[in-house]
Amino acid sequence: MRRQCLDDLPDEVLIRIMSLLAWSRDLNPSSLVSKRWAQLARLVTHYSLESSSRDVEQGLIRWFGHNDLRQLSIRFQQSCTRWLHQIGKGLHSVTIYGGPQHKFEDFWSNISACQELRCLHVHVTQLGSTLGNATLPSPLLPNLLFLSFHRPINVTVLQQLLEICPSLLVVRMNTIVVSSPGTYVLKSRSLDSCQSEFCEGDGRDNFTLALDTPKLRWMFFVVPRIQLQPTTCNVEWIRVRESMRHIQGLRYSRLKKIIFLNPFSSPAQVMDKVALCRTLSLKKFYFCIFDDGIPPCSIDLVALLEPFQGLEEFIVSFISIKQLYVANWSSMEKPLTVRVEFVHTKHIWERNGLELEFVRGLVERSSGTKVELKCVYWTNKDASPQIPALLEEFAREHPGRVKLQPLQWVPRSDCGMLWRSWQESVESEAPYAAIDHWCRGMHESHSHIPCGWQ
Repeated sequence: MRRQCLDDLPDEVLIRIMSLLAWSRDLNPSSLVSKRWAQLARLVTHYSLESSSRDVEQGLIRWFGHNDLRQLSIRFQQSCTRWLHQIGKGLHSVTIYGGPQHKFEDFWSNISACQELRCLHVHVTQLGSTLGNATLPSPLLPNLLFLSFHRPINVTVLQQLLEICPSLLVVRMNTIVVSSPGTYVLKSRSLDSCQSEFCEGDGRDNFTLALDTPKLRWMFFVVPRIQLQPTTCNVEWIRVRESMRHIQGLRYSRLKKIIFLNPFSSPAQVMDKVALCRTLSLKKFYFCIFDDGIPPCSIDLVALLEPFQGLEEFIVSFISIKQLYVANWSSMEKPLTVRVEFVHTKHIWERNGLELEFVRGLVERSSGTKVELKCVYWTNKDASPQIPALLEEFAREHPGRVKLQPLQWVPRSDCGMLWRSWQESVESEAPYAAIDHWCRGMHESHSHIPCGWQ
């Protein structure tokens, strides 16, 4: 019998295999195998190009001018994007990279040709402070759901995009640039989640971000002042940092979860931010502060949680325990679950250490407190991790009060089991949830995870 080979596969299977190749440098040799493969190589649905050639525009048009291309990632040494009018009509996802010397002045008018676009990832520095002088269609991208900027974006550009992209659900930004002080209103009837990591520019010290976003649930901004307008009443999850000086209107929202993250430099700053977030609706409070400027045992846990009378779960990182003290914990009578999260390979539990004494104080000082210990382990082929014996002993001492979670394994980013183990749940979720959870823009450390639409 004749041995089977790749040429025995149907065209659609070979096209799928070629579409999974990482970069164009892998696809081009495949097109040289035979005439059949040369034809199939032009029918791939996912393509990643890294090129310094000046002829990249014509090359893209020749290859994909009549193709049903769905996902495109491109790095190149020129600022022309006119080719989007030729090959972008069926694209669902675009990732574009450009150096600081490239000015994409006509980018927005060209990207408007991609009317089926769902995801847009921009790694371009110079997009300007406006969308350009050309008249743009409204809506600009009617099906766009996920938008991420991995470079600074001017707040006025963000305002315009939210107005003319009516389906946007998730917006991620590295930095918001504020050229002049004042109040800037972000208005969207579809936005579900919005995030920025930094704020810069001449006007950042007197900058207020006002949100008119009725469907907004996740709000992760690093700006001095945030003003929630009356329509923005569905916020459920926020992230708090020292640079946030004022949040107006938050107590009238449906806040369920807050995260306190670095940097903080004093206990007073922590308590000031707690006062800003006072609400009865809060269910989960995640505390991860470990700056050296905060002395050990300087934050009273009872005072920290007092503004949140409806709290059900307090989650604290192992590295943050030393900042807290529980001398007054006996006054905490309401039922509460405290979860302590630690990394197996980094955090060491000691019998006389502050960490174990903290947990012991929670259990012994209040009968309504339950403690869960959650251990995370980043996989290593040469190790066989075990739950620390000291914690197992402690859990036996307090049955029903201390719960020792099973060891949670987190696969390394270069092992394929990460995506395989999650693929089924991703495909069963609504499109926006799949993008929000698994898009490459959300997991920079896991570069093997493709865009959600791949």
